[in-house]
Amino acid sequence: MEAVDFTAVENGLEQAGADMGAAEAHGLLCGLLSVQSALSHKEWLQMVVKEWDENDVLAQELIRALSLLHVQTLQDLNDPELSFNLFLPDDQTDIHRRVQAVVNWCSGYLYGLGLHLQQSVLDSNEQLQEVIEDFNKIVQLDLQEGDEANEEDLFEISEYVRMAVLMVYDQLQPVQKREISIQ
Repeated sequence: MEAVDFTAVENGLEQAGADMGAAEAHGLLCGLLSVQSALSHKEWLQMVVKEWDENDVLAQELIRALSLLHVQTLQDLNDPELSFNLFLPDDQTDIHRRVQAVVNWCSGYLYGLGLHLQQSVLDSNEQLQEVIEDFNKIVQLDLQEGDEANEEDLFEISEYVRMAVLMVYDQLQPVQKREISIQ
């Protein structure tokens, strides 16, 4: 399957007037899939961009890219080799922008979880509560332009988020091991 380009999706969402960027949209998708794995790509697309001009070539390209991202994400979440990764800017991007992307990703994830997570599930799962607390702390990060940012710290935070998402997904969707297709 072809790789989805972060910058192209980020630019496409901006041009489409989306309320969120690519990292936050992917976090939203992962949060939704963790609670509701049968989520259709159309449902997610409607949450990301409220209004589409389906005749616009750029909108069609964005829809295709987001649909591919949805399929790839679900496959990666179910991959026993743990191939799932956060959809973030590449390592050549300014570290401050990458930190902000992780913050936005976590914000989207928490929103996605919160839309359908039942309180009884949350109350009975201490690991999930801990992940939500940790992600809330990450969302509170406020790295200013002059602040020192550390590549190693960013890697550790990103890796923690990645593994926490896999753990939450496995706990909330233990039997769900299927593929989806774009329709």
